[in-house]
Amino acid sequence: MGVHRGQVVRAKLDEIGVKVSKLAQRLDYSRGHMYKLFESENLGYPIIYKIGEVINYDFSHDFPEMPVKRIEQNIVSEPEEVYGINTTNVYELKKAVVFWRDRYYALMEKYIAKLEGR
Repeated sequence: MGVHRGQVVRAKLDEIGVKVSKLAQRLDYSRGHMYKLFESENLGYPIIYKIGEVINYDFSHDFPEMPVKRIEQNIVSEPEEVYGINTTNVYELKKAVVFWRDRYYALMEKYIAKLEGR
């Protein structure tokens, strides 16, 4: 048995303090419809994306198997590998950005130390 997606989404809303009535209003749904969505064990990824966009939260952390929506095409795409990184998984992309940023800073510190040593 897999993860109950509706419960995970509802728990995240409670965690960050989003009221269901406000979310329903922003999505143009009734409050009752929102509660029915939360009861759905296999809540669809498109609605999870919509909820995430409204509350400004990336649910790919909670559902790593969820394909990432390509913003420029507004479609759900299949995973794509570039330089060994899954470019459709936001979590993997963020890890790569942090890795290269930290590496850049370390090299800059070495360079500055060398310049000051002269």
